Amino acid sequence: MTQTGGMPQSMRSIMGWVLGIGVIAFILLILVIIFGNLQGNVGFGRESSGFINESISFTTAGTTPATADNRVNGVLTNVVVINGSAGSHEVVPTNNFTVTGVLILADTSSSYVNSTVNATGTVTFDEQGLIDSNSIILNYTQSAVNTSAQFPTVGTIIGIAILLLILIALLVFVIVRMMGVAGGTGSANLSTSGGKNSFGGSDRGFS
Repeated sequence: MTQTGGMPQSMRSIMGWVLGIGVIAFILLILVIIFGNLQGNVGFGRESSGFINESISFTTAGTTPATADNRVNGVLTNVVVINGSAGSHEVVPTNNFTVTGVLILADTSSSYVNSTVNATGTVTFDEQGLIDSNSIILNYTQSAVNTSAQFPTVGTIIGIAILLLILIALLVFVIVRMMGVAGGTGSANLSTSGGKNSFGGSDRGFS
């Protein structure tokens, strides 16, 4: 196992991975924050779609025209209701219904309740880019909240993992140093074998 600057290569690799993941997470967080703050300035917003004479049930519980169905944050405007079932195509007075979001609700006192009518109007809603960006921001924020709520448990696990990594790295470092010392001692012993003693004689016997 190689060392650089007294630190085991395995420890350097671990530190590199941890640092790299941390940098990536930080960059993603910054991008999400910037993306969220500037989403209205990069083309994401709301769009509108008109509909004409869409058949709906005129009920007090409310009915959503097909064009406005499943629209995120949808709002109906300029709604005109026509009584198409009577054949006269008479316009239903506005005091006979109310509009809430994408729902057209018949008034309980209206004579048109539970009849089939035609609705014309405009629905305004969030476009897909805005929906996607809001979803990313919401998910990231929720993840941060959940992580904070579980921080004692998560922090303990992370702390134990880091401690184990440090202990393993130290153990590897000590083993490598001990092997290096042992190798150096062995080489020194081999270099003195076969030499002369302090009296200038040979170690193999007296000449």
